[in-house]
Amino acid sequence: MNEKTKNIYLVILCSIAFFTIVGGNLLTPFKEYSDSERRYLAKFPKPEMNTIISTSWMSDFEKYSQDQFFQREKFRIIKAYVAYNVFLNLDNNGLYQADGYLSKLEYPSNEFMWKRAVDLFNRISNDMFDETNKIYYSIIPDKNYYLAKNNGYLSLDYDKCFNFIKENLSSMQEIKLADLLLLEDFYFTDTHWKQQNLEKIIQRLAEHMDFEITTPFIQKIIDIDFYGVYVGQSALKFPTEKITYLTNEILQNSVVSYLANNGYIQKGIYDFDKAYGKDPYEFFLSGNQAIITIENNNCNSDKELIVFRDSFGSSLCPLLTEGYKKITIVDIRYINSAILKEYITNNGQDVLFIYSTLLINNSSSLK
Repeated sequence: MNEKTKNIYLVILCSIAFFTIVGGNLLTPFKEYSDSERRYLAKFPKPEMNTIISTSWMSDFEKYSQDQFFQREKFRIIKAYVAYNVFLNLDNNGLYQADGYLSKLEYPSNEFMWKRAVDLFNRISNDMFDETNKIYYSIIPDKNYYLAKNNGYLSLDYDKCFNFIKENLSSMQEIKLADLLLLEDFYFTDTHWKQQNLEKIIQRLAEHMDFEITTPFIQKIIDIDFYGVYVGQSALKFPTEKITYLTNEILQNSVVSYLANNGYIQKGIYDFDKAYGKDPYEFFLSGNQAIITIENNNCNSDKELIVFRDSFGSSLCPLLTEGYKKITIVDIRYINSAILKEYITNNGQDVLFIYSTLLINNSSSLK
């Protein structure tokens, strides 16, 4: 076969591959949401003169073309397999495996985001509370604190982060948690901690905040195969886990209200419908909610508590129920802190700001 013939065949093969991919993309229906990655996919950007001139349209189109690509999920699997097993990369798109755990790199340290978070916490504290309130804060180290450095991966400077927060939240009492937690307190393939391992955290909070938890918890297991958020993002297969939750008669008899569009609606502490949904961790307090109240009408104390939290608080806050007559749980990712006075009155409650380093280092979602 001469050189000319080879070139002709090469052109034909390349053309077939090109038009197959183009045709596949044209015939592939638009997908709004990726179940595996648990995120909304990019939409086709509307071409406008200003976006075309500024080149932002091309950037948006590139994101759209990647998200809506023909057989995208299969190509993601191939890419991940090649990255880990052929090129022997330590991570793929920031995801790495170590000691049987799957995690995502949290690096570099973002001091601008630290400052944004503490400034917001101080503003809320100054605007809403006074000397009648006891105000505390706790920082939850993410899984990388116990995993990344020991396995040669980059991570944020946790000591610097903890010290920065302590210096800038000087009017609040710190309750340290990092020394209590271990790697095995986290799910193998998810961001979050395991609720069944949090009794030591509750006791530490109780010691500092002067409340008591004496009623034993009962462990129960949800009959589902749980895949953490990192499994879908990695595009690889990992063993399933189980979600274990804690309950007792106090939690079962509490009154739980969730802020909705037309006022509060009552539901349980645990949402079994969401346990079988896209993100089973939303089983705890129904996932992302702006304001939740838990009322314990059998409490021996009149103490009340306001908790400002992220998703780690979903599994933690229910375990505080015995210690307070009423707990108000606030997530300022989903409600603007400027309007909180419309929903919360200062009655001398205890106040706890409890956030993970993941959110402190990426605090742009706080409002």
